[in-house]
Amino acid sequence: MKPILPVATATLLIALAGSGRGFDVTNCNVVVPENDVGVLVADMDCTGGQIAMRAGATLDLAGHTLQGDAHPIIWCLEHRCTITGPGAIVGDGKSIAIYVESRVKLFLSDVALRNHEFGVLGTFTGKSKLRATNVTAEDCTRGGLHGSRIKAAGVTILRSGSGSEPGIQGRINATDIAVEDGLAVGILCVGTCTLKRATVTNNAGVGILSTRGVNLKESTVTGNDVGDAGIDIDSSSHPHLQLSTCGRSRSPDGSPWGVCAND
Repeated sequence: MKPILPVATATLLIALAGSGRGFDVTNCNVVVPENDVGVLVADMDCTGGQIAMRAGATLDLAGHTLQGDAHPIIWCLEHRCTITGPGAIVGDGKSIAIYVESRVKLFLSDVALRNHEFGVLGTFTGKSKLRATNVTAEDCTRGGLHGSRIKAAGVTILRSGSGSEPGIQGRINATDIAVEDGLAVGILCVGTCTLKRATVTNNAGVGILSTRGVNLKESTVTGNDVGDAGIDIDSSSHPHLQLSTCGRSRSPDGSPWGVCAND
């Protein structure tokens, strides 16, 4: 899904290209220039608006809430961008909170993403990267965090994903992550995932689905795939568990891996 750049934002992209460092963000039709810092000064209704970010730009929510309906509300355009809280980005159920362009790295911290289609959507073929710290994604109908590579700490994803869209997707290295009560697969690992102190429970689909392997430490993966086979871990290669609990596992030929309590 490719986002849409409003005419107003495109105009400001040119106008602000040479602006000075640091400024107050007072409306949503702005661009944070290269290596600059934009700071929200109040809660903001971004309906019909969009904030774009150039290379090295930082957006500080400063304890405020952005509410909008755009695809996306915030657009990371080039190289690297940083979005910091505390704060929240709230959608209309059809919005994308943050879109990350090809080969762009997003640093996201202390932010809540609520009621979107996607919380964070990064390109997969373009190797977008996400580093998320103390982030919550709730009620994101097609997924909380999606990207090529994701490194996460203190992330919670609730009631997110549906159909073929998981709660979180990518090549994932995460500590202290919870993915719960989703309407699809909880975690889709594109490659091998490494998870420490993960809680993956009560998702309608498989808890962890991996195209390769899964490394779990001090984690709980139970109560998933409700109404179907009750699979908690489905991986292409043997999962490795240390001080971890799961209900049922499945290998490519349908047999269990013998690592979960009910295998």
